[in-house]
Amino acid sequence: MIATIRTTTGRENVVIDSIVYRINTQKIPIKSIFHPEELKGYVFIEGDINDIEATVKGIPHIRGIINKNVPMSELEKFLIPEKSEIKVEVGDIVEIISSPFKGEK
Repeated sequence: MIATIRTTTGRENVVIDSIVYRINTQKIPIKSIFHPEELKGYVFIEGDINDIEATVKGIPHIRGIINKNVPMSELEKFLIPEKSEIKVEVGDIVEIISSPFKGEK
């Protein structure tokens, strides 16, 4: 089962770190956990619902569990990166946006 955890917006990575620490120290059989950057305030966790509830209980910044299985087809768009090609041709002006040469064209 893949469940959704509601978190305080902006604290998703703190919640993930706390969950991972608890999983490692208590040897809880959680399969995966991730947070897509596009969805603020949500973390997805895969495992048995009883294990998920035991894992997240008492962790700060967790607002609740949405106890509904999320199909993998809905999550694939966050897991598979979009391919984007940038075509640069001779004569195009390119501006460097980082490194010691920042601002150069």
